[in-house]
Amino acid sequence: MPARPLLLFALLCACSSAPGATSEDGTGSTGSATAAATGEPTQAATSSDDPTGAGGCTAPLAVCGDACVDLAHDPAHCGGCDQPCDPGLACLEGQCSVACGAGSQVCDGACVDVEVDPAHCGECGHACPDNVACVAGACAPDCGAAQTLCGEVCVDAGNDEAHCGGCDTPCPSGQPCVYGQCVGVGLHHLLISGQSLSTGSGSVVVSTEQPFTNVSFNTGVRAGGVGLTSFIPLVETWNGGEGETIASGLANLVSQLEQDRGAAHEILASAHGVGGQPYSALKKGTGPYANGLAQVTAGAVLAAMSGEAYAVRAVAIIHGESDHLGGNLAYAEDLLAWQSDYEADVQAITGQSLPVPMFLCQMSSWTMYGSSVSRIPGEQRRPRGPGPTGSSSSAPSTCCPTSTASTSPATARAGSASTTPRPIAAC
Repeated sequence: MPARPLLLFALLCACSSAPGATSEDGTGSTGSATAAATGEPTQAATSSDDPTGAGGCTAPLAVCGDACVDLAHDPAHCGGCDQPCDPGLACLEGQCSVACGAGSQVCDGACVDVEVDPAHCGECGHACPDNVACVAGACAPDCGAAQTLCGEVCVDAGNDEAHCGGCDTPCPSGQPCVYGQCVGVGLHHLLISGQSLSTGSGSVVVSTEQPFTNVSFNTGVRAGGVGLTSFIPLVETWNGGEGETIASGLANLVSQLEQDRGAAHEILASAHGVGGQPYSALKKGTGPYANGLAQVTAGAVLAAMSGEAYAVRAVAIIHGESDHLGGNLAYAEDLLAWQSDYEADVQAITGQSLPVPMFLCQMSSWTMYGSSVSRIPGEQRRPRGPGPTGSSSSAPSTCCPTSTASTSPATARAGSASTTPRPIAAC
């Protein structure tokens, strides 16, 4: 036999006995035949993008018993095999829950519309205050005419340190918001004028200690117009006929209220009234009025020397009896002129742009003069004049305090940073 055919025959014989070859009875010498002999499962190789999962289920289905199930949505196998949901609940993302329609979501086991639900406004658990509606997912309170809606809260932008003059315009730390402006004032001056009750006529001295940092001039609360060279702690004194004024009670309560809300308020209080005198003896151009301006000048100078910012915040007036006796028919117009003169002169001396409101207190003692009625309180309530908001005087509430214990918060706020702007207010 030729050499070439013999060589081909030898090669064919060698191939028939190669590893993994199949014999005549259908079994190979290795591989699947071995697995069948041992009883192990046969796993065919799959590519990385084969969609078939364990047990032959297509992902994301899983085998539960002999069935392919969706564990994320099957209420009989919610989150795992044989974990059924209670009747009435659906399986949502593997959790048994209430099935809500479009525009709703589950909050506390119930379907709610977070766009309008005041108990879940915008998101689950975000509740609006009582009687406040939820509109477009936000609490929408009905703000008053003098308020501004900032976020979900009604604020007075005229005296809110976090929203001074507008929403989200905070004042620097320590600065109050006054008429919508952040005011870097350290010393707030309260001027006091009027008749005998403004100077403490016959009043027992009560405030003999200063619990805060409020001050008077070195000449005392009834400061006069000369020798105003320094500040001393604000206390009341007796001079033989005059004692406690409204200065300590008003200043100390304002400081207490400010302290309670986490702020500080230092007040300089000084009086320049004269007992038994009508408006004509106290108005601009008179000695008492000149003393008041001298106190303003001294306050500004002394504050500057100590590095404190200074402003006159209000004029408190206790007055009206003499004009009642004199039958002054123009008292309302006189009050407007009085406030306007103080404001113009104070602003000229200090350079401040802040207004200087006037707070009036008519003591009801005209009956001792034989009269059952007086037109003066009505005149004090009547003025209408130019002011920060063009507003009028307030209705009487309470008399200006002669001690901290007798002061009402409504009156005390008259000297604080959050006073409602008005040119004249009666107390």
